[in-house]
Amino acid sequence: MKSSLSAGIIVGKILDEKIVRAGMATKVFPVVIQQATLPYLCYLRTGFVPRSTKESTGSDTVVIGVECYTAGYAEGVRLAEAVREALDHKSARYDGLDMRSCTLTKSTESYADDAYVQTLIFNIKI
Repeated sequence: MKSSLSAGIIVGKILDEKIVRAGMATKVFPVVIQQATLPYLCYLRTGFVPRSTKESTGSDTVVIGVECYTAGYAEGVRLAEAVREALDHKSARYDGLDMRSCTLTKSTESYADDAYVQTLIFNIKI
């Protein structure tokens, strides 16, 4: 049985289906970026808050960061907007795992490895 620790798998699947297959990014990577051509995405779990009670029907909260790497700033903002559209306020089911909700909670931007980086942080209820 899968637990909330598998939340990245469902995020990766959504990003592949909605962003990569639409031609907005070349690839989506979990945690580590391997050889890639801009633009591309990388996602990773950055936090976890377990259920607060044993008998609760509530859900774990998993914090996932999605990094958008692009050659140009405006392109990066457009890609970040597409990622937000794909994930923010969405629910999904994949391979026995339910993403009950996904909410954008923070956004930052930077420049690294010769690329503009837009980082979106999502709280996901599993």
